[in-house]
Amino acid sequence: MQNNKIWMWGYTIEKFPSPVPSVEYPTWCSLETGARYMSADNLVPMNSTFDPAVLDDPIFWSRLQDARELMMPLSHVPLDNIGVKWDLQYLATAKKIAAMSLTDKRITSLIIDDFRDLVGPTRDMQAEELAEIYSAIKTINPALQLHLVRYTWQNQDQLEDVRDYFDVINYWNMTTSKAYWECDYIRDVQVIAQRFQKPVFSGIYMHNYANCNGCAEGGPMPIETYKVMLPNVFHALRKNIIGGLILLQPGWFSREDHRESIRYVHDYIEHYLSVHTFLER
Repeated sequence: MQNNKIWMWGYTIEKFPSPVPSVEYPTWCSLETGARYMSADNLVPMNSTFDPAVLDDPIFWSRLQDARELMMPLSHVPLDNIGVKWDLQYLATAKKIAAMSLTDKRITSLIIDDFRDLVGPTRDMQAEELAEIYSAIKTINPALQLHLVRYTWQNQDQLEDVRDYFDVINYWNMTTSKAYWECDYIRDVQVIAQRFQKPVFSGIYMHNYANCNGCAEGGPMPIETYKVMLPNVFHALRKNIIGGLILLQPGWFSREDHRESIRYVHDYIEHYLSVHTFLER
């Protein structure tokens, strides 16, 4: 089977239940379990985002053993509880993970979350800083891809001065608007891909973050939204309009109030994988 280009973004856990970022209550579902449930071939294990020491934990790596590819985050460690002060360890973790990728060939990409978001740790990052990180990665392993997370509400002009220092746009939209997913989504990703001449990965939320301004409160993504969203996103995937899709995150999977919407996504993916012959060849 070909790699299905489906990725699961989340956190491995060792205690049950455990709290994970951006989920309102402790979860019973670890990253690798959620990936198996959704048949995602690839993982985005976010544990080291806030705790780079995890990269030296053999138990953490054992949870990732079934992944075909890994997209590893660069680390920004919070120094307060309000998201103002950060210890940016991007360069150090970029070098460390790039070196790891020489022996673990499943590590094919790195990712900086919330790039230049208004309230994120990289809101003031200069082009020269990203250039140094990018150069360090490519010096160690030229095949590694660097993803930048971008949101539809951001001004994409912010990427102009760094367009030579990353490889993939990791693109996210929280909206539940059926009109967007039906009429505007594919054109939206085509425009940004053509503008920067970069592949685009699309994010799919497993929780209605739009209903709570990006916070962990709120409820499940409406099934009526998924009914319009999923056919268009998976069509973009099979036509190579996008290079991959990412599901965020399995921390919601064990929540009873999310069960029906999570099951809807599961059933859609199961059907997609079962009827697309090209994946078998």
